[in-house]
Amino acid sequence: MARYALTKGGHPLAVSSGLKIFIHSPYDCVIGVKRDLADHLSWLLDHQNYEDAWQLVNHNPEIVLSPQQGDEPMSPTVVYEVVLGNYIIRDRVRLKELLELWDPELFNVGSVVNALESKLDSGDVTEDTIEGGERGRDWRILMEALAKLYIADGRPKQALQCYIRVQNADAAMSLIREYRLMAEVADDIPGFIMVRISREQMKLASLEELEDASSEAVQLLVEDAYQGLVNPHTVAEQLQEKGGSFKPFLFFYMRALWTGKGSESELRATHARIVDEGRAMVEGFGDLAVELFAEYDRDLLMEFVKSSQSYDYEKACAVCDARQYIPELVYILSKTGEVKKALFLIIDKMGDVSYAISFAKEQDDPDLWDDLLDYSMDKPHFIRGLLEEVGTAIDPITLVRRIPEGLEIEGLRDGIRRMVREYEIQFSISDGVAKVLRSEVASAMETLRAGRKKGVKFEVLDKEPDHVDVFVEPLQEAQEVAEKDDAAVTKRVDAAAEKIKPGHCVGCSTPFTQDERETLIGFACGHVYHLSCLLDSAGASSSASAAEMLQAQFAEDAETSSHSVGAKVAHAHLIRNAISGGCPICAEVAE
Repeated sequence: MARYALTKGGHPLAVSSGLKIFIHSPYDCVIGVKRDLADHLSWLLDHQNYEDAWQLVNHNPEIVLSPQQGDEPMSPTVVYEVVLGNYIIRDRVRLKELLELWDPELFNVGSVVNALESKLDSGDVTEDTIEGGERGRDWRILMEALAKLYIADGRPKQALQCYIRVQNADAAMSLIREYRLMAEVADDIPGFIMVRISREQMKLASLEELEDASSEAVQLLVEDAYQGLVNPHTVAEQLQEKGGSFKPFLFFYMRALWTGKGSESELRATHARIVDEGRAMVEGFGDLAVELFAEYDRDLLMEFVKSSQSYDYEKACAVCDARQYIPELVYILSKTGEVKKALFLIIDKMGDVSYAISFAKEQDDPDLWDDLLDYSMDKPHFIRGLLEEVGTAIDPITLVRRIPEGLEIEGLRDGIRRMVREYEIQFSISDGVAKVLRSEVASAMETLRAGRKKGVKFEVLDKEPDHVDVFVEPLQEAQEVAEKDDAAVTKRVDAAAEKIKPGHCVGCSTPFTQDERETLIGFACGHVYHLSCLLDSAGASSSASAAEMLQAQFAEDAETSSHSVGAKVAHAHLIRNAISGGCPICAEVAE
């Protein structure tokens, strides 16, 4: 409680460390403490003995350290400013130590910032000056001190520029993430990318080392491109202005946009969307992407030329031709329609017969096969490759006849034997397929014939006088038939059918009436029968017992049979057996 009271309203010395003597009386309390260097400094300043005070602080800087929170500063702010100003001019290493020890609240930050800026602008301390055997040591100390004070003064943007200039990558990245300052680096993209790369590395480092050193900066630029904070055109323009030395970083940036590797998203759907967005951005730099991918990543070049339509074909051909990238050049030429030139490159430059054959098959152009044969006739290994790999794509007789007489071809016999075997296999497969197809066609025709022979049961109901249910279309003079083999049979059927009048029963020649009560059976050929007439004319097509049972069924009471499910089933079964042979008239004509 005593300590709490002292800290809240007592003398500051009461809570300070060290030996203390308290003298109490009924009316007062006196505290006595041992004198220290801070008291000595105050005495020197009170007596205007500044030289001794300076020496005292120089040897004991802890005298002017930040006091406890809630206490008044031990010395006026001007003292700290004077001390810092002296070290800005004379000893930057000591300045760095003091700024790490002193709280910025002890002095006027603006005054010290002005002193630092003036010193840097004077040109006395630069990146190239040497102090203590180290190039640019004091310049880096002053810049980092300025950055620290900028942050204390609420100016993180200026602090970021300082950290970027001194290439303090950790501090710069931390500042960017804490204050969301990525948009502020848009004015100095090259400097931001170089934050972890020294001049020596720019001259001597490999591409992999440069990629590793710049990966964090490139990733931030790509992520901000997705968010619309840093335009890719701004990045490309600034890096291109820096010349060829910054070309690798432009490649890293374009590749990250194209592949979507700049994003930290782990969701597949989100990553796919980001990849699409990144590729759309790269589409705006088609020719530049071709140049960069051709120089640094050939596999990515082929992927790009196949996926993109935004680049100039002539420029892309020139780039690939200069680097002798024949597969990429062949693909671009095929897209422009110059397939003959592409085929010549495959044969002349690559000498790859398999690629040439696959290219000709892919184009599916007969003239291209002729060109392939023309180009290959003076190349024995190409001829052998054609014999072995062309298969059935071209006529083997044409290929063999075009081989020049007297041309020695190693393995010619094996090549011809292999080609013949290939054709035998192909013929065997084709023959098997033909047999299967013939079998399927025969089965389908049988199904068609069976369907045509089926009868259709229908009833004529008594309705209104002006309503007619049954109307038999006249038979066509020339019935359409799919099979040519049935043409003669069809003609005979038509001739026999001419004797039958439309709307009459074929069996009894009785015309159908509106009050017809007996079941009618019609066939696809156009013939219609009374059921009883059909049974009489079926003869051998149905058994006599079936006919008798069906006649007996008709003899029963019509109302009872119309309501009995069992009777209906038996009725349908007997009808099916009776007409299984189809139309009797057509069957007789066919025989």
